[in-house]
Amino acid sequence: MGIIFDAKTPLEAWATVAAQLATGGQDIDQVLTTIDEPTNVESDTLSKYCPRKVKADLGSLRSVVRVLAPDTLKDTGKTRKERYEAAWAWYDKSRQRGLRLSNWKSTYFERLTRWESGTNQLETIIAKMNAWPYERVAAFYAHTTHMDLDHLTPQGNPCLQYVQFLQRKNQPLDMFALYRNHDFLEKALGNYIGLGRLLQFVAAETNQTPGKLSCLSVHAYLKQKQKVLKLATQALS
Repeated sequence: MGIIFDAKTPLEAWATVAAQLATGGQDIDQVLTTIDEPTNVESDTLSKYCPRKVKADLGSLRSVVRVLAPDTLKDTGKTRKERYEAAWAWYDKSRQRGLRLSNWKSTYFERLTRWESGTNQLETIIAKMNAWPYERVAAFYAHTTHMDLDHLTPQGNPCLQYVQFLQRKNQPLDMFALYRNHDFLEKALGNYIGLGRLLQFVAAETNQTPGKLSCLSVHAYLKQKQKVLKLATQALS
């Protein structure tokens, strides 16, 4: 049975779903969350609601965000090409230092911007949006998985399957994301924030206003329920 949640911010969205998971006593299939202001993130969110607040040996919330939308995207003093290259260099150096950025060969952002074939899906979307008239209603999508790279396994494959941008005349630019599996302890809040940052980047580069973010979690689950519930309740108070 699916559940639909509406929220104002990424933090409210995460906390609402997490609280439902913590008190429901079971995983939830088909969770659709719509976030009205996905770019609205308080400066202390990444530290205040980090998974390490629940369990010290977990990854940081900031790292989850960077896997999807690196900090370089916010550097408006550089060209898009320079921001892409700075992000790729950061990923490469991080791996050289022994950091494990993901459970597979590349991060989500790399799959969006430097696919194995050399395709920059994000740049193609931006270029098309800038070339086409805004009167046209169009959905621009980018995949983060590929059958030749990702093999079917019970766990470990990329959870984010694709992202889609919806452009409509005189309307904000909306975004949709599909997750096959969604961890609301370590990943979901960082995913929401990263997607919002990605939406903000594309909107800014195409002279549009960022709109809503809709995220479908085919399977949502939560570990450390009581500790997460405490954080979620704090976020919603």
